[in-house]
Amino acid sequence: MAAITLGFASCEDTSDLGIAQVNPQLPSIEIDGFSISGVPSSVNLDATVNQTIPVATVASEPGNLPEGSSIKLAMQVSNDADFVNATTFDVVNGAVSSDEWEDYILKSGSKSPAAVTNYVRFAAYLANGGQLTRLGGENTWYGATTVTVTPVDLRLDVESSYYLVTASGKVALEHSDAHVYDDPVFTLSLELSDDQVPYYWQIAPGSNENKLYGVSETGDATALEGSLVLGAQKGELAEAGKYTLKANMLDKTYKFEKMVAPDTEYLWTPGPATGWGHADNMLLVNKNDGTFGGYVYINEKFKLCAQPGWDPLNWGLDGGVMTPGGTDIAVDPSGLYYVVANFNDMTVGLTEITRIGVLGNFNNWANDEGGADVALTPNSTYNVWSGDVDFTAAGGWKFRMNNGWDLNLGGTMDNLTQGGADLSIEEPGVYTVTLDLSKLPYSCTVVKK
Repeated sequence: MAAITLGFASCEDTSDLGIAQVNPQLPSIEIDGFSISGVPSSVNLDATVNQTIPVATVASEPGNLPEGSSIKLAMQVSNDADFVNATTFDVVNGAVSSDEWEDYILKSGSKSPAAVTNYVRFAAYLANGGQLTRLGGENTWYGATTVTVTPVDLRLDVESSYYLVTASGKVALEHSDAHVYDDPVFTLSLELSDDQVPYYWQIAPGSNENKLYGVSETGDATALEGSLVLGAQKGELAEAGKYTLKANMLDKTYKFEKMVAPDTEYLWTPGPATGWGHADNMLLVNKNDGTFGGYVYINEKFKLCAQPGWDPLNWGLDGGVMTPGGTDIAVDPSGLYYVVANFNDMTVGLTEITRIGVLGNFNNWANDEGGADVALTPNSTYNVWSGDVDFTAAGGWKFRMNNGWDLNLGGTMDNLTQGGADLSIEEPGVYTVTLDLSKLPYSCTVVKK
């Protein structure tokens, strides 16, 4: 069998698990034939609380071990294949601590009891007197595999579904894709007319519609936020309007936000693309119908602000609902999007823009069979698009997105608007067309070559 290089090292520099750090510069010897077995494909931490879990045994011990020495193992665990966020468990009598493994799961950021995939691999050490020496050096691992891990169910007091219960019936609250242990917030948007107020409400879990949470008996039933108390009085919405409910069913708190479109001309869009700053943001413009819209280059995520700063008004998304101070709005993939912030129903619409083209009289508005607009090329941040266009005929032309008409720009070259009037070319020829979406109003230049 292939020989395994073994370097001797002092035990002075040790990890908190008692495994000595290996110094690759020290002398080495040859050890023949070593392997491990018994690595499990799955473990159940919920069934082994305060116990140990068998993880590996030495299947083939080297035949030329120094007298009085033995083999010790350590198990490295990670939630990614690159072992970037790994931790190491001491293996004692072929087993590791179930509680230590559960602690690693929790520190990885999830409380969910749903099974997860962990990556494991083993380091082997020669123990000889007061020395530990890594077999094969610091990059030698054994038994690398994936393990399906069932975490401990924390039995948190939060269920998978809830309803808003009113005199007219019940409405299911919305929730994100995350497990309720990790995201216990449930949301709902509702609109009340004058003849629907006062509007009395309670919250019930999906498992028992008779288990009703109300507001504190000592509090104001009309308060828009407060604590949820089992069996307490009904809450009351006293005014007509549009509301967003955010109920944290782990903390047992609620908050109603009355939905009002901000009285501002623009919305700012800070995110990683802007270093989370508000300078040079691609803006959304107020359409005066309760919505804001515009083109935004998004690098993974962003938020919405009613001013060039975080206070007093900013929004994210929680459970698909635009929420004051809510979670970052994520996209995949990063790129240019047409964003609509709708304060009528508190939603955010996201249309990825993969193509911007020019069309008009010169190409029969791309209506010929197989016809297409002339595609422009974006810069690195997708806020400026340009290209050479052969206007073979004078007349009208426009910009359109994604080879369709749902999103198109026209008007004047210094003020391009959604669905605006046709632009015009007076003289045929090849022109360099540049569309600037970096700031409002949108604009373009057309330069003859």
